[in-house]
Amino acid sequence: MESVFSSCPPAGMAVVRVTVRNDTESALSFSLSGSARQGGYRETHTTQSQHPFAAPSEQTSYHTLLIPMCSVPKDSGGGWSGGGQGLSLKLTGATSGNFGTNSFDEAKEMAAFTKSLTTDQIQKFNSDTTLPTAHIGRPREFAVQFEHTFLPSDWRALSGFDYVSFATNEWLQLTAAVRASVLQWVELGGTLTLYTQSKEKLDQLQIRLPSPSQETYGLGRVRLLPWDGLMLRQDHLREAYPANGKSKNVPPKSNLADARGQRFWTKLQNQFGERSFAAWQIGIILVLFGLLVGPINLFYFAKAGQRHRLFFTTPIISLGASLLLIVFILFQDGTGGSGVQTSLVYVNPNASTVSIHQEQLSRTGVLFSSGFQTDEPAVLTPVLLSESRWTRLKPPGNGSPQSYNQADAKSFAGDWFQSRSEQAQIVEMVRSSRGRIELASAPDQPPVLRSSFGYALEQLFYVDQDGKLWRTNGSLATGGSATLAAATESDLEGALGEYGVQPHLLLANPSPVIPPLPKQHFFAFTRDAKAEFIPTLISIKWSQRQSFVWGPIATTAPLP
Repeated sequence: MESVFSSCPPAGMAVVRVTVRNDTESALSFSLSGSARQGGYRETHTTQSQHPFAAPSEQTSYHTLLIPMCSVPKDSGGGWSGGGQGLSLKLTGATSGNFGTNSFDEAKEMAAFTKSLTTDQIQKFNSDTTLPTAHIGRPREFAVQFEHTFLPSDWRALSGFDYVSFATNEWLQLTAAVRASVLQWVELGGTLTLYTQSKEKLDQLQIRLPSPSQETYGLGRVRLLPWDGLMLRQDHLREAYPANGKSKNVPPKSNLADARGQRFWTKLQNQFGERSFAAWQIGIILVLFGLLVGPINLFYFAKAGQRHRLFFTTPIISLGASLLLIVFILFQDGTGGSGVQTSLVYVNPNASTVSIHQEQLSRTGVLFSSGFQTDEPAVLTPVLLSESRWTRLKPPGNGSPQSYNQADAKSFAGDWFQSRSEQAQIVEMVRSSRGRIELASAPDQPPVLRSSFGYALEQLFYVDQDGKLWRTNGSLATGGSATLAAATESDLEGALGEYGVQPHLLLANPSPVIPPLPKQHFFAFTRDAKAEFIPTLISIKWSQRQSFVWGPIATTAPLP
Protein backbone atom coordinates (compact mmCIF):
# COMPACT_ATOMS: atom_id res chain seq x y z
CA MET A 1 0.00 0.00 0.00
CA GLU A 2 1.35 3.44 -0.96
CA SER A 3 0.16 7.02 -1.18
CA VAL A 4 -0.24 8.33 -4.72
CA PHE A 5 0.89 11.76 -3.50
CA SER A 6 4.08 12.14 -1.48
CA SER A 7 2.04 13.68 1.35
CA CYS A 8 -1.63 13.98 2.21
CA PRO A 9 -3.41 17.28 1.52
CA PRO A 10 -4.99 19.08 4.48
CA ALA A 11 -8.46 18.74 2.95
CA GLY A 12 -10.27 16.77 0.30
CA MET A 13 -9.03 13.22 -0.18
CA ALA A 14 -5.94 11.16 0.53
CA VAL A 15 -5.36 8.82 -2.42
CA VAL A 16 -4.07 5.34 -1.53
CA ARG A 17 -3.03 2.71 -4.07
CA VAL A 18 -3.30 -0.89 -2.86
CA THR A 19 -1.65 -3.77 -4.72
CA VAL A 20 -2.86 -7.28 -3.85
CA ARG A 21 -1.22 -10.44 -5.10
CA ASN A 22 -3.63 -13.29 -4.50
CA ASP A 23 -1.99 -16.67 -5.10
CA THR A 24 -4.92 -18.62 -3.64
CA GLU A 25 -7.75 -20.30 -5.51
CA SER A 26 -10.37 -18.18 -3.73
CA ALA A 27 -11.33 -14.55 -4.16
CA LEU A 28 -10.38 -12.48 -1.13
CA SER A 29 -12.18 -9.51 0.36
CA PHE A 30 -10.69 -6.66 2.37
CA SER A 31 -11.77 -3.44 4.02
CA LEU A 32 -9.55 -0.43 4.57
CA SER A 33 -10.67 1.84 7.42
CA GLY A 34 -9.51 5.44 7.34
CA SER A 35 -9.35 7.67 10.41
CA ALA A 36 -8.39 11.27 9.66
CA ARG A 37 -8.06 13.77 12.48
CA GLN A 38 -7.44 17.45 13.06
CA GLY A 39 -6.72 19.16 16.34
CA GLY A 40 -4.56 19.14 19.43
CA TYR A 41 -4.19 16.71 22.29
CA ARG A 42 -7.39 17.81 24.05
CA GLU A 43 -10.08 18.05 21.41
CA THR A 44 -9.85 16.51 17.97
CA HIS A 45 -12.20 16.47 15.00
CA THR A 46 -12.26 13.14 13.15
CA THR A 47 -13.54 11.66 9.90
CA GLN A 48 -14.09 7.90 9.75
CA SER A 49 -14.52 6.03 6.47
CA GLN A 50 -14.77 2.48 5.15
CA HIS A 51 -13.42 1.23 1.82
CA PRO A 52 -14.15 -2.42 0.91
CA PHE A 53 -12.49 -4.06 -2.09
CA ALA A 54 -12.01 -7.56 -3.48
CA ALA A 55 -9.01 -9.39 -4.91
CA PRO A 56 -9.72 -12.00 -7.64
CA SER A 57 -8.18 -15.43 -7.23
CA GLU A 58 -4.74 -16.10 -8.72
CA GLN A 59 -4.34 -12.52 -9.89
CA THR A 60 -2.52 -9.34 -8.97
CA SER A 61 -5.05 -6.52 -8.64
CA TYR A 62 -4.69 -2.79 -8.13
CA HIS A 63 -7.11 -0.64 -6.17
CA THR A 64 -7.08 3.16 -5.84
CA LEU A 65 -8.99 4.27 -2.74
CA LEU A 66 -9.98 7.82 -1.81
CA ILE A 67 -9.83 8.44 1.96
CA PRO A 68 -11.68 11.61 3.10
CA MET A 69 -9.56 13.96 5.19
CA CYS A 70 -10.79 15.98 8.16
CA SER A 71 -10.50 19.75 7.84
CA VAL A 72 -11.98 22.84 9.43
CA PRO A 73 -11.83 25.92 7.15
CA LYS A 74 -9.98 29.04 8.10
CA ASP A 75 -11.35 31.11 10.96
CA SER A 76 -12.32 34.75 10.65
CA GLY A 77 -8.73 35.74 11.41
CA GLY A 78 -7.64 34.21 8.12
CA GLY A 79 -5.47 31.34 9.38
CA TRP A 80 -5.98 27.63 9.65
CA SER A 81 -7.50 26.59 12.94
CA GLY A 82 -6.16 24.12 15.40
CA GLY A 83 -3.10 21.93 15.65
CA GLY A 84 -1.77 19.30 13.32
CA GLN A 85 -3.54 16.75 11.19
CA GLY A 86 -3.05 13.06 10.70
CA LEU A 87 -4.29 9.96 8.95
CA SER A 88 -4.18 6.36 10.15
CA LEU A 89 -5.24 3.30 8.15
CA LYS A 90 -6.34 -0.16 9.24
CA LEU A 91 -6.71 -3.14 6.92
CA THR A 92 -8.98 -6.08 7.76
CA GLY A 93 -9.94 -9.19 5.80
CA ALA A 94 -7.80 -12.11 4.67
CA THR A 95 -4.96 -10.26 6.34
CA SER A 96 -5.01 -7.32 8.72
CA GLY A 97 -2.74 -4.70 10.11
CA ASN A 98 -2.37 -1.09 11.17
CA PHE A 99 -0.41 1.15 8.87
CA GLY A 100 0.75 3.69 11.40
CA THR A 101 -0.12 7.36 11.47
CA ASN A 102 0.86 9.99 8.97
CA SER A 103 1.05 13.31 10.85
CA PHE A 104 1.61 16.69 9.23
CA ASP A 105 0.92 20.40 9.58
CA GLU A 106 -1.70 22.25 7.59
CA ALA A 107 -0.66 24.45 4.69
CA LYS A 108 -2.58 27.44 3.38
CA GLU A 109 -2.30 26.23 -0.20
CA MET A 110 -1.21 22.96 -1.72
CA ALA A 111 0.34 22.22 -5.09
CA ALA A 112 1.01 18.85 -6.71
CA PHE A 113 3.73 18.29 -9.31
CA THR A 114 4.63 15.24 -11.33
CA LYS A 115 7.99 13.69 -10.50
CA SER A 116 9.50 14.78 -13.81
CA LEU A 117 8.92 18.44 -12.88
CA THR A 118 10.54 18.05 -9.47
CA THR A 119 13.17 15.48 -10.62
CA ASP A 120 12.11 13.61 -7.45
CA GLN A 121 13.53 16.35 -5.20
CA ILE A 122 10.35 17.69 -3.73
CA GLN A 123 12.06 18.81 -0.53
CA LYS A 124 13.76 21.62 -2.47
CA PHE A 125 10.34 23.02 -3.36
CA ASN A 126 9.50 23.37 0.31
CA SER A 127 12.75 24.98 1.46
CA ASP A 128 11.92 28.53 0.36
CA THR A 129 10.25 30.59 3.09
CA THR A 130 8.95 33.12 0.53
CA LEU A 131 6.53 30.51 -0.77
CA PRO A 132 3.23 29.66 0.99
CA THR A 133 5.28 27.25 3.14
CA ALA A 134 6.41 30.01 5.46
CA HIS A 135 5.22 29.83 9.06
CA ILE A 136 6.91 31.90 11.75
CA GLY A 137 10.18 31.96 9.86
CA ARG A 138 10.34 28.26 9.03
CA PRO A 139 9.29 26.20 5.99
CA ARG A 140 5.96 24.50 5.84
CA GLU A 141 5.00 21.88 3.31
CA PHE A 142 3.46 23.42 0.21
CA ALA A 143 4.33 21.08 -2.66
CA VAL A 144 3.89 17.35 -3.11
CA GLN A 145 4.87 15.10 -5.99
CA PHE A 146 3.06 12.20 -7.61
CA GLU A 147 3.37 9.59 -10.33
CA HIS A 148 0.96 10.68 -13.05
CA THR A 149 0.21 7.13 -14.21
CA PHE A 150 -1.33 6.35 -10.79
CA LEU A 151 -3.88 9.18 -10.92
CA PRO A 152 -7.48 7.83 -10.84
CA SER A 153 -10.30 9.05 -13.06
CA ASP A 154 -12.11 10.75 -10.17
CA TRP A 155 -12.01 14.53 -9.70
CA ARG A 156 -12.24 14.07 -5.92
CA ALA A 157 -8.65 12.75 -5.92
CA LEU A 158 -7.47 16.35 -6.51
CA SER A 159 -10.05 18.07 -4.30
CA GLY A 160 -7.49 18.91 -1.59
CA PHE A 161 -5.12 20.76 -3.95
CA ASP A 162 -5.11 24.31 -5.28
CA TYR A 163 -2.62 23.71 -8.11
CA VAL A 164 -1.75 20.60 -10.13
CA SER A 165 1.03 20.58 -12.75
CA PHE A 166 2.04 18.21 -15.54
CA ALA A 167 4.54 18.20 -18.36
CA THR A 168 2.62 18.21 -21.64
CA ASN A 169 3.91 14.78 -22.68
CA GLU A 170 2.65 13.36 -19.36
CA TRP A 171 -0.72 15.03 -19.87
CA LEU A 172 -1.12 13.32 -23.24
CA GLN A 173 -0.18 9.97 -21.67
CA LEU A 174 -3.22 10.14 -19.37
CA THR A 175 -6.36 8.34 -20.42
CA ALA A 176 -9.27 10.44 -21.67
CA ALA A 177 -11.20 9.64 -18.46
CA VAL A 178 -8.37 10.90 -16.22
CA ARG A 179 -7.96 14.10 -18.27
CA ALA A 180 -11.71 14.69 -18.03
CA SER A 181 -11.62 14.26 -14.23
CA VAL A 182 -8.75 16.77 -13.92
CA LEU A 183 -10.72 19.32 -15.95
CA GLN A 184 -13.76 18.73 -13.73
CA TRP A 185 -11.55 19.59 -10.75
CA VAL A 186 -10.53 22.78 -12.60
CA GLU A 187 -14.20 23.69 -13.11
CA LEU A 188 -14.61 23.57 -9.33
CA GLY A 189 -11.77 26.01 -8.69
CA GLY A 190 -8.44 24.30 -9.34
CA THR A 191 -5.54 25.66 -11.37
CA LEU A 192 -4.05 23.29 -13.96
CA THR A 193 -0.58 24.18 -15.25
CA LEU A 194 0.93 22.39 -18.24
CA TYR A 195 4.67 22.87 -18.88
CA THR A 196 5.75 22.62 -22.48
CA GLN A 197 9.17 22.42 -24.17
CA SER A 198 7.71 23.29 -27.58
CA LYS A 199 5.12 25.70 -28.97
CA GLU A 200 2.12 23.50 -28.35
CA LYS A 201 -1.36 24.96 -28.11
CA LEU A 202 -4.08 23.84 -25.73
CA ASP A 203 -6.21 22.41 -28.53
CA GLN A 204 -3.28 20.11 -29.38
CA LEU A 205 -3.41 18.89 -25.76
CA GLN A 206 -7.02 17.66 -25.88
CA ILE A 207 -8.25 20.79 -24.07
CA ARG A 208 -10.94 23.03 -25.51
CA LEU A 209 -11.11 26.24 -23.53
CA PRO A 210 -14.57 27.85 -23.73
CA SER A 211 -12.90 31.20 -24.47
CA PRO A 212 -9.48 30.73 -26.15
CA SER A 213 -8.38 34.27 -25.34
CA GLN A 214 -8.68 33.64 -21.57
CA GLU A 215 -7.46 31.03 -19.10
CA THR A 216 -10.77 30.88 -17.23
CA TYR A 217 -12.36 27.44 -17.07
CA GLY A 218 -15.34 27.32 -14.72
CA LEU A 219 -14.17 28.49 -11.30
CA GLY A 220 -10.57 27.65 -12.16
CA ARG A 221 -7.78 28.26 -14.67
CA VAL A 222 -5.79 26.35 -17.28
CA ARG A 223 -2.27 27.66 -17.93
CA LEU A 224 0.32 26.67 -20.53
CA LEU A 225 3.85 27.73 -19.51
CA PRO A 226 7.25 27.25 -21.18
CA TRP A 227 9.73 24.84 -19.64
CA ASP A 228 13.34 23.94 -20.36
CA GLY A 229 13.01 20.33 -19.25
CA LEU A 230 14.97 20.82 -16.02
CA MET A 231 13.61 20.96 -12.49
CA LEU A 232 11.39 23.97 -12.00
CA ARG A 233 13.32 26.82 -10.42
CA GLN A 234 12.22 28.46 -7.19
CA ASP A 235 12.09 31.91 -8.80
CA HIS A 236 9.49 30.49 -11.16
CA LEU A 237 7.54 29.01 -8.25
CA ARG A 238 7.50 32.35 -6.44
CA GLU A 239 5.96 33.96 -9.51
CA ALA A 240 3.45 31.21 -10.26
CA TYR A 241 2.46 30.30 -6.68
CA PRO A 242 2.93 33.36 -4.43
CA ALA A 243 2.27 33.25 -0.71
CA ASN A 244 -1.17 34.10 0.70
CA GLY A 245 -2.84 33.76 -2.70
CA LYS A 246 -1.82 37.29 -3.77
CA SER A 247 -1.64 36.34 -7.40
CA LYS A 248 -2.79 37.93 -10.62
CA ASN A 249 -4.13 34.47 -11.35
CA VAL A 250 -6.90 32.51 -9.63
CA PRO A 251 -7.42 32.76 -5.85
CA PRO A 252 -6.38 29.48 -4.20
CA LYS A 253 -9.07 26.80 -4.15
CA SER A 254 -8.42 26.22 -0.43
CA ASN A 255 -9.79 29.73 0.18
CA LEU A 256 -13.16 29.07 -1.45
CA ALA A 257 -14.72 28.16 1.89
CA ASP A 258 -13.65 31.60 3.11
CA ALA A 259 -13.58 33.46 -0.22
CA ARG A 260 -16.58 35.68 0.49
CA GLY A 261 -15.33 36.43 3.98
CA GLN A 262 -16.92 35.74 7.32
CA ARG A 263 -19.39 38.52 6.62
CA PHE A 264 -21.14 36.39 3.97
CA TRP A 265 -21.87 33.55 6.38
CA THR A 266 -22.77 36.00 9.17
CA LYS A 267 -25.28 37.61 6.81
CA LEU A 268 -26.89 34.22 6.22
CA GLN A 269 -26.98 33.57 9.95
CA ASN A 270 -28.70 36.91 10.51
CA GLN A 271 -31.45 35.93 8.08
CA PHE A 272 -32.61 33.37 10.64
CA GLY A 273 -32.89 36.05 13.31
CA GLU A 274 -31.96 35.72 16.96
CA ARG A 275 -32.93 32.35 18.31
CA SER A 276 -34.16 32.53 21.89
CA PHE A 277 -34.70 29.74 24.35
CA ALA A 278 -37.49 30.00 26.92
CA ALA A 279 -35.36 28.97 29.89
CA TRP A 280 -37.89 30.35 32.36
CA GLN A 281 -40.49 27.83 31.15
CA ILE A 282 -38.05 24.97 31.61
CA GLY A 283 -37.30 26.40 35.03
CA ILE A 284 -40.99 26.28 35.98
CA ILE A 285 -41.19 22.63 34.92
CA LEU A 286 -38.11 21.78 36.97
CA VAL A 287 -39.44 23.64 40.04
CA LEU A 288 -42.77 21.80 39.78
CA PHE A 289 -40.88 18.52 39.37
CA GLY A 290 -38.84 19.30 42.48
CA LEU A 291 -41.97 20.03 44.51
CA LEU A 292 -43.72 16.87 43.30
CA VAL A 293 -40.82 14.47 43.71
CA GLY A 294 -39.80 16.04 47.03
CA PRO A 295 -42.20 17.32 49.69
CA ILE A 296 -45.49 16.46 47.94
CA ASN A 297 -44.28 12.96 47.17
CA LEU A 298 -42.86 12.46 50.63
CA PHE A 299 -45.72 13.94 52.71
CA TYR A 300 -48.76 13.25 50.55
CA PHE A 301 -48.29 10.40 48.05
CA ALA A 302 -46.04 8.34 50.33
CA LYS A 303 -46.74 9.73 53.75
CA ALA A 304 -45.71 8.09 57.02
CA GLY A 305 -46.64 4.45 57.08
CA GLN A 306 -46.80 4.29 53.27
CA ARG A 307 -43.13 4.93 52.40
CA HIS A 308 -43.08 1.84 50.21
CA ARG A 309 -45.08 3.85 47.66
CA LEU A 310 -41.89 5.81 46.92
CA PHE A 311 -40.77 2.86 44.79
CA PHE A 312 -43.72 3.58 42.50
CA THR A 313 -44.46 7.29 42.79
CA THR A 314 -40.89 8.54 42.27
CA PRO A 315 -40.35 6.76 38.93
CA ILE A 316 -43.84 7.79 37.75
CA ILE A 317 -43.23 11.45 38.62
CA SER A 318 -39.77 11.37 36.99
CA LEU A 319 -41.10 9.71 33.86
CA GLY A 320 -43.97 12.19 33.63
CA ALA A 321 -41.61 15.17 34.02
CA SER A 322 -39.29 13.74 31.36
CA LEU A 323 -42.16 13.27 28.92
CA LEU A 324 -43.36 16.81 29.63
CA LEU A 325 -39.87 18.17 28.88
CA ILE A 326 -39.68 16.17 25.66
CA VAL A 327 -43.08 17.43 24.51
CA PHE A 328 -42.15 21.00 25.41
CA ILE A 329 -38.83 20.84 23.52
CA LEU A 330 -40.51 19.29 20.48
CA PHE A 331 -43.22 21.95 20.59
CA GLN A 332 -40.71 24.79 20.93
CA ASP A 333 -37.96 23.62 18.56
CA GLY A 334 -39.90 21.40 16.20
CA THR A 335 -38.35 18.59 14.20
CA GLY A 336 -36.12 18.74 11.17
CA GLY A 337 -34.95 22.22 10.30
CA SER A 338 -34.81 25.00 7.74
CA GLY A 339 -32.00 26.45 5.71
CA VAL A 340 -30.74 28.44 2.74
CA GLN A 341 -28.77 27.15 -0.25
CA THR A 342 -26.79 28.83 -3.00
CA SER A 343 -25.38 26.77 -5.86
CA LEU A 344 -22.82 27.87 -8.44
CA VAL A 345 -23.35 25.65 -11.48
CA TYR A 346 -20.88 25.50 -14.36
CA VAL A 347 -22.35 23.89 -17.48
CA ASN A 348 -20.03 21.99 -19.83
CA PRO A 349 -22.09 21.21 -22.96
CA ASN A 350 -19.19 19.37 -24.64
CA ALA A 351 -18.93 16.82 -21.79
CA SER A 352 -22.67 16.90 -20.91
CA THR A 353 -21.84 17.59 -17.25
CA VAL A 354 -22.42 20.27 -14.64
CA SER A 355 -19.98 21.06 -11.84
CA ILE A 356 -21.77 22.25 -8.70
CA HIS A 357 -20.29 24.30 -5.87
CA GLN A 358 -23.04 24.56 -3.24
CA GLU A 359 -23.00 26.65 -0.08
CA GLN A 360 -25.65 25.96 2.53
CA LEU A 361 -26.53 27.01 6.08
CA SER A 362 -29.22 25.44 8.23
CA ARG A 363 -30.82 25.74 11.65
CA THR A 364 -32.20 22.52 13.10
CA GLY A 365 -34.70 21.53 15.71
CA VAL A 366 -34.83 17.96 16.99
CA LEU A 367 -33.33 15.47 14.53
CA PHE A 368 -34.19 11.79 14.68
CA SER A 369 -31.57 10.93 12.05
CA SER A 370 -28.52 12.79 10.76
CA GLY A 371 -27.50 10.43 7.95
CA PHE A 372 -28.06 11.28 4.29
CA GLN A 373 -27.06 10.28 0.79
CA THR A 374 -26.10 12.30 -2.26
CA ASP A 375 -27.04 11.25 -5.78
CA GLU A 376 -23.41 11.33 -7.00
CA PRO A 377 -20.02 11.17 -5.21
CA ALA A 378 -19.48 14.44 -3.39
CA VAL A 379 -16.94 16.27 -1.24
CA LEU A 380 -18.25 18.03 1.89
CA THR A 381 -16.39 20.73 3.80
CA PRO A 382 -17.68 22.14 7.11
CA VAL A 383 -17.77 25.93 7.45
CA LEU A 384 -16.74 27.74 10.61
CA LEU A 385 -19.56 30.15 11.51
CA SER A 386 -19.54 33.17 13.79
CA GLU A 387 -19.63 31.83 17.32
CA SER A 388 -23.00 31.71 19.07
CA ARG A 389 -24.75 29.45 21.58
CA TRP A 390 -26.18 27.49 18.63
CA THR A 391 -23.03 26.83 16.62
CA ARG A 392 -21.46 23.44 17.31
CA LEU A 393 -18.36 23.56 15.11
CA LYS A 394 -15.45 25.33 16.79
CA PRO A 395 -11.74 25.50 15.93
CA PRO A 396 -9.97 22.40 17.29
CA GLY A 397 -9.14 22.89 20.95
CA ASN A 398 -11.95 25.44 21.48
CA GLY A 399 -15.12 23.38 21.43
CA SER A 400 -16.69 19.96 21.37
CA PRO A 401 -15.03 17.46 19.02
CA GLN A 402 -16.91 16.71 15.82
CA SER A 403 -17.09 13.24 14.28
CA TYR A 404 -17.95 12.67 10.63
CA ASN A 405 -18.61 9.26 9.09
CA GLN A 406 -18.58 8.20 5.46
CA ALA A 407 -19.62 4.66 4.51
CA ASP A 408 -18.99 5.26 0.80
CA ALA A 409 -18.67 8.07 -1.73
CA LYS A 410 -22.39 8.96 -1.42
CA SER A 411 -23.26 8.10 2.20
CA PHE A 412 -22.64 10.58 5.03
CA ALA A 413 -23.46 10.50 8.74
CA GLY A 414 -22.27 11.85 12.06
CA ASP A 415 -22.07 15.50 13.06
CA TRP A 416 -22.70 17.11 9.67
CA PHE A 417 -26.14 17.89 11.11
CA GLN A 418 -26.94 18.00 14.83
CA SER A 419 -30.09 18.73 16.79
CA ARG A 420 -30.74 22.33 17.83
CA SER A 421 -27.74 23.70 15.91
CA GLU A 422 -26.67 26.16 13.26
CA GLN A 423 -24.27 24.56 10.79
CA ALA A 424 -22.94 25.29 7.32
CA GLN A 425 -21.26 23.20 4.67
CA ILE A 426 -19.78 23.53 1.22
CA VAL A 427 -20.79 20.62 -1.03
CA GLU A 428 -19.15 19.93 -4.39
CA MET A 429 -20.23 17.48 -7.05
CA VAL A 430 -19.99 16.72 -10.77
CA ARG A 431 -23.21 15.46 -12.32
CA SER A 432 -24.23 14.33 -15.80
CA SER A 433 -26.62 16.73 -17.50
CA ARG A 434 -27.84 17.42 -21.00
CA GLY A 435 -29.08 20.88 -20.07
CA ARG A 436 -27.62 23.69 -22.13
CA ILE A 437 -28.25 27.08 -23.66
CA GLU A 438 -28.21 27.11 -27.45
CA LEU A 439 -27.74 30.04 -29.80
CA ALA A 440 -30.40 29.84 -32.50
CA SER A 441 -29.98 33.02 -34.55
CA ALA A 442 -27.89 34.32 -37.41
CA PRO A 443 -24.74 36.35 -36.58
CA ASP A 444 -26.25 39.60 -37.93
CA GLN A 445 -29.45 39.25 -35.88
CA PRO A 446 -30.16 39.97 -32.20
CA PRO A 447 -29.27 36.81 -30.24
CA VAL A 448 -32.01 34.23 -29.81
CA LEU A 449 -31.31 31.68 -27.08
CA ARG A 450 -33.04 28.39 -26.41
CA SER A 451 -32.96 26.54 -23.06
CA SER A 452 -33.02 22.77 -22.56
CA PHE A 453 -32.66 22.94 -18.76
CA GLY A 454 -35.34 21.23 -16.68
CA TYR A 455 -36.10 24.45 -14.83
CA ALA A 456 -36.88 28.07 -15.64
CA LEU A 457 -34.15 30.73 -15.66
CA GLU A 458 -35.44 33.98 -14.15
CA GLN A 459 -32.74 36.24 -15.61
CA LEU A 460 -30.14 35.49 -18.26
CA PHE A 461 -27.22 37.48 -19.65
CA TYR A 462 -25.16 36.61 -22.70
CA VAL A 463 -21.79 37.83 -24.00
CA ASP A 464 -21.55 37.44 -27.76
CA GLN A 465 -18.44 36.76 -29.85
CA ASP A 466 -17.73 40.50 -30.07
CA GLY A 467 -17.89 40.96 -26.30
CA LYS A 468 -21.27 42.73 -26.33
CA LEU A 469 -23.58 42.07 -23.38
CA TRP A 470 -27.23 41.05 -23.87
CA ARG A 471 -30.07 40.03 -21.57
CA THR A 472 -33.54 38.51 -21.55
CA ASN A 473 -36.55 40.69 -20.75
CA GLY A 474 -38.17 37.94 -18.71
CA SER A 475 -37.75 34.35 -17.63
CA LEU A 476 -36.62 31.61 -20.01
CA ALA A 477 -38.70 28.46 -19.58
CA THR A 478 -37.67 24.87 -20.30
CA GLY A 479 -37.65 24.29 -24.03
CA GLY A 480 -38.48 27.95 -24.59
CA SER A 481 -36.59 30.57 -26.55
CA ALA A 482 -36.09 34.30 -26.09
CA THR A 483 -34.82 37.18 -28.19
CA LEU A 484 -32.32 39.18 -26.17
CA ALA A 485 -31.95 42.93 -25.79
CA ALA A 486 -28.79 44.95 -25.27
CA ALA A 487 -27.62 45.23 -21.63
CA THR A 488 -24.95 47.01 -19.61
CA GLU A 489 -22.54 45.84 -16.95
CA SER A 490 -24.59 47.74 -14.35
CA ASP A 491 -27.53 45.48 -15.22
CA LEU A 492 -25.39 42.42 -14.53
CA GLU A 493 -24.01 43.98 -11.34
CA GLY A 494 -27.56 44.56 -10.15
CA ALA A 495 -28.50 40.93 -10.78
CA LEU A 496 -25.36 39.68 -9.04
CA GLY A 497 -26.22 41.83 -6.01
CA GLU A 498 -29.84 40.70 -5.99
CA TYR A 499 -28.83 37.04 -5.91
CA GLY A 500 -25.85 37.55 -3.58
CA VAL A 501 -23.23 36.37 -6.09
CA GLN A 502 -19.69 37.77 -5.98
CA PRO A 503 -18.16 38.23 -9.46
CA HIS A 504 -14.58 37.77 -8.24
CA LEU A 505 -15.49 34.33 -6.86
CA LEU A 506 -17.20 33.23 -10.04
CA LEU A 507 -14.70 34.61 -12.50
CA ALA A 508 -11.46 34.00 -10.59
CA ASN A 509 -10.46 37.64 -10.24
CA PRO A 510 -9.36 39.26 -6.95
CA SER A 511 -11.02 42.54 -7.91
CA PRO A 512 -14.61 43.22 -6.80
CA VAL A 513 -15.17 44.89 -10.20
CA ILE A 514 -16.55 42.66 -12.93
CA PRO A 515 -13.54 41.50 -15.01
CA PRO A 516 -13.64 40.98 -18.79
CA LEU A 517 -16.37 38.41 -19.29
CA PRO A 518 -15.61 35.32 -21.38
CA LYS A 519 -17.14 35.56 -24.82
CA GLN A 520 -20.00 33.35 -26.00
CA HIS A 521 -20.94 32.57 -22.40
CA PHE A 522 -24.28 32.89 -20.64
CA PHE A 523 -24.88 33.91 -17.02
CA ALA A 524 -28.26 33.00 -15.55
CA PHE A 525 -30.06 33.22 -12.21
CA THR A 526 -32.89 31.09 -10.85
CA ARG A 527 -34.71 30.24 -7.63
CA ASP A 528 -36.49 27.26 -9.17
CA ALA A 529 -36.48 24.30 -6.75
CA LYS A 530 -35.82 22.00 -9.72
CA ALA A 531 -32.47 23.67 -10.42
CA GLU A 532 -29.11 21.95 -9.85
CA PHE A 533 -28.98 21.52 -6.07
CA ILE A 534 -27.22 18.73 -4.21
CA PRO A 535 -29.52 16.79 -1.84
CA THR A 536 -28.38 16.45 1.77
CA LEU A 537 -30.45 15.89 4.93
CA ILE A 538 -34.01 15.18 3.82
CA SER A 539 -35.66 16.52 7.02
CA ILE A 540 -34.38 20.06 6.38
CA LYS A 541 -36.66 22.32 4.37
CA TRP A 542 -34.60 24.71 2.30
CA SER A 543 -36.79 27.79 2.51
CA GLN A 544 -34.51 29.86 0.29
CA ARG A 545 -32.74 28.43 -2.74
CA GLN A 546 -30.94 30.33 -5.44
CA SER A 547 -28.68 29.17 -8.21
CA PHE A 548 -26.22 30.90 -10.52
CA VAL A 549 -25.78 28.95 -13.75
CA TRP A 550 -23.17 29.82 -16.35
CA GLY A 551 -21.04 28.34 -19.09
CA PRO A 552 -20.38 28.37 -22.84
CA ILE A 553 -23.34 28.28 -25.19
CA ALA A 554 -23.94 25.61 -27.79
CA THR A 555 -24.65 26.59 -31.38
CA THR A 556 -27.65 25.21 -33.24
CA ALA A 557 -29.55 26.02 -36.40
CA PRO A 558 -31.43 29.35 -36.43
CA LEU A 559 -35.09 29.22 -35.49
CA PRO A 560 -37.50 29.30 -38.45
